[in-house]
Amino acid sequence: MVTSPNFGGADLLSDKSVALAKNKVSQSDDAVITTKGTFGRVAYVRSDTPKFVYSPQLCYWRVKNPSVIHPKFIYYWLQGPEFIAQAFQVKSSTDMADYTNLTDQRRMSITATDVFTQKKIAAILSAYDDQIENNKRRIALLEKMAEEIYCEWFVRFRFPGHDQVKMVKGVPEGWEQKPSIEIFEVLSGGTPKTDVSRFWGGELPFFTPKDAGTNIYVLDTEKTITEKGLESCNSRLYKKDTIFITARGTVGKIVLAHRDMSMNQSCYALLPKTEIFI
Repeated sequence: MVTSPNFGGADLLSDKSVALAKNKVSQSDDAVITTKGTFGRVAYVRSDTPKFVYSPQLCYWRVKNPSVIHPKFIYYWLQGPEFIAQAFQVKSSTDMADYTNLTDQRRMSITATDVFTQKKIAAILSAYDDQIENNKRRIALLEKMAEEIYCEWFVRFRFPGHDQVKMVKGVPEGWEQKPSIEIFEVLSGGTPKTDVSRFWGGELPFFTPKDAGTNIYVLDTEKTITEKGLESCNSRLYKKDTIFITARGTVGKIVLAHRDMSMNQSCYALLPKTEIFI
């Protein structure tokens, strides 16, 4: 099951506007890639995907001759090292966004075997995608259950034995209310200079709002920095299980660091002040 475009919150266009879009209307088997802002996210237009119009932040790769190249092979190729290496050479970068233009993409070279082998490669990778999607659904259900238990116990105060506990000033007897600033520190991050190559591509994960997905833990980050990069910016190396909250772009997403990570200035980190609250 390859990743299909997500239309949650998308704008709806009139038939007249869609007609004006002409070749910017999606077709089945298009491979779609984000090329501005959040660079390098890839999706595949399946036969059951509703038609949509491509925005200026997207590019699509459409196969002209299926006897030469298989559409799903293109989809996986866009996520592979050959495309990434070429994109890295030509993409422009600012502090907040990367992008690559259509002209540079058209100059890229693709290394491919015969179509029969391409189909086999795509089928194997699709099988792995199916398993990953199934696991993500299970994780989402477990996270929903954990969230509901939390709300039941600590928001609605219906924890085991709650009927034996008196409520005092809106909370169970024995509980204490404190200002959040007494419990944890709110810290920010920073970004090394993007034009200094020795600061980037190291072993240290560099968390930004782009990395805040739908899971509780952020496992990997799009960018990494070096020790020199960390020394040059305002971020510290936050320990595993640090709480990150996005503050720009995608505001309010909360995740936990799966391992030690640095962080840019578009997020906040919450650190407990005492071990009692860990």
